[in-house]
Amino acid sequence: MQKVSSVVKRIVPVIVAVMLVVSLAGRSEAQSDKFKFRLGHVNAPGSMVFFAAEEFAKQAKDMSKGRIEIDVFANAVLGNEARLMELVNSGNLDLGITTAMGLGSYVPAVSVLEADYVFRDIKTQLAFALSDEGQKFFQPIAQKTNMMVVANHTFGLRHLTTKNKAIKTPADLKGMKIRCMDFRQAVENVTALGGAATPMAFSELYMGLRQGVVDGQENPLNTIIASKFYEVQKYLMLTGHVVTNSAFVMSKKSFDSLPKDLQAVILEAGKAMMKRTAAEIEKKEGDWMKELESKGMVVIKPDVDAFRKRAIEYLPAKMEDVWGKGAYEKIANFK
Repeated sequence: MQKVSSVVKRIVPVIVAVMLVVSLAGRSEAQSDKFKFRLGHVNAPGSMVFFAAEEFAKQAKDMSKGRIEIDVFANAVLGNEARLMELVNSGNLDLGITTAMGLGSYVPAVSVLEADYVFRDIKTQLAFALSDEGQKFFQPIAQKTNMMVVANHTFGLRHLTTKNKAIKTPADLKGMKIRCMDFRQAVENVTALGGAATPMAFSELYMGLRQGVVDGQENPLNTIIASKFYEVQKYLMLTGHVVTNSAFVMSKKSFDSLPKDLQAVILEAGKAMMKRTAAEIEKKEGDWMKELESKGMVVIKPDVDAFRKRAIEYLPAKMEDVWGKGAYEKIANFK
């Protein structure tokens, strides 16, 4: 009995020590099983892109029970849209937000998602973005770059504004300089509406409108409010010509650093954010319009059918070399 007792006395401390090491190792692994990411975008607080970014970060944190934390950097503090995509593609930034046209710099065919009147409304854009077809649409980004699209939300309908002239038909826009993003498709979108497309950086737009460098611009209602364009524009035309697409693009390096369960969380957080953002926009569009009217803007209901007809006649043929034959029609017929 004495020998057995002696052996037990020697073994027990060893077992306890091993259990302690295992326990500490497990605790250390659990503590390190947290991931902190940075997300950059160019929009101001109060904009729907800002709302979507914060919502995505919240959903990811809640769904992962705190294991994923995303710090959001707004107002282009990490760079303009092109720079953000460069950083994500090089693996030096985890997440960035860009437009479909911005992604078109990497895979040109993707830009069709922001063609004039390719989507009927916000509900259709959301349904497409959540569908298998919509998910597959972005596969070339993952195949041809070091990035992947983890969500594709809308931040509203783009409407036209001008300073000195109410616009009701495409003919009314003849000769008027309308600011657009510096992408070929953005130029063609404005041309399709009847205006003289004038590329200009978003950061320069307010001053450009104030000084008359451009006569007008086109953006969603919320962006017009957040950027105070109502101070330098008088007329708001409800053209609704583009249902915006705003892609959350993630570095594959960052995505691959996550265990499978958290990769799934990122994708689910994206879907939840897309639904929440679309619902918020539809709920507030009327309020935003009233707010712009209260700030002095005159709301015009133009001949949307005339704008749509002109765009459909002009854009698909003009951009077929970029989008591919029948691409516009295929998305326009999505149900």
